[in-house]
Amino acid sequence: MSFDMDANPEQRLRTPDFYGYLPDGGGRAVIFAAMVANSALLLLLRSFSAAMLMKSDSRYFTWFFAGDMGVYLGFKVLRGDFAYWVPVTGFMGFLASLLTRTAVKTITDYTGLLHFRHVYEMGGAYWSMNMVLAVVASYASVWVYFAKGEGMLVEEDTWTLVGSMSGGFGATFGLILLLMKKKYRRTFWNFKTGKDLTIERFNSDDDSVKAIVIGKNEMQWRSIRGDVEQWVREGWWDWRENKPEWFDEAFKSRIPLDWIPEDDDESRKSWGSRGNSSSPGAVLRDVFAPGRVHPTRGTNRGTMGKYGITLRKSYSSDSGEARSLT
Repeated sequence: MSFDMDANPEQRLRTPDFYGYLPDGGGRAVIFAAMVANSALLLLLRSFSAAMLMKSDSRYFTWFFAGDMGVYLGFKVLRGDFAYWVPVTGFMGFLASLLTRTAVKTITDYTGLLHFRHVYEMGGAYWSMNMVLAVVASYASVWVYFAKGEGMLVEEDTWTLVGSMSGGFGATFGLILLLMKKKYRRTFWNFKTGKDLTIERFNSDDDSVKAIVIGKNEMQWRSIRGDVEQWVREGWWDWRENKPEWFDEAFKSRIPLDWIPEDDDESRKSWGSRGNSSSPGAVLRDVFAPGRVHPTRGTNRGTMGKYGITLRKSYSSDSGEARSLT
């Protein structure tokens, strides 16, 4: 996933500060292998440490998981970055954000998925801290296991095994940093939030970039809602006349009815017939509908929903495109 997303020219065009770290030429094959090995080693390391904790006392694992997750979610709340980018609000928005944030954190814990350092996900700085915690927690788990007097494993061999896995994890991660383009290394200690990126996009001089904001959770741009409304009102008739590619039905369905000029009867009637595109069902239908290509962001590797998620045209195992989990 991380490799595919970064190699996607549309992603590189839209977010050049994040996508584009893959080296040119033969270095891509080496960094891909390093990414696969890095994820595999982290999965082994975290699974082994979890087993050690549960063998010592299952409550230890529960406490650690709950505490670690609680700190992460609290960090998101304190920074005003809890709301996930998918445009669902209210109670369902809270539930979607809670489930998604928890899932992303858990997946990152066990795979180290590089893509999840994106500011819309964990964020670079927290992602990096999370990787350090993964290694430290593994050593702590071994110490707890033997401190409890468990004797099923040979202590010296166990320490050697954990040291080998953590050392391999560190070595492959170091290789990734070495091979990637230097300017992207800063993305691993970036403190920017999803809200910051959304507002930054709206401040662009390109209307097609500004339009991305409409497809994000309003909680991320609530502070500039007045500016977004003014931009829509001022540009509406020009967009209606010139029909830029991004000014499609998907974009229009996200515009509040009271932002549409009162004398544009056609658009206002069309808005009413489209229904509520912010409902969870509508969002999921659009995000996961195969075959829909965004007019400005379609790629030859898949399809784009209006919220910017890259999807495959085919989900069958014989589609010829295998997903990478790195």
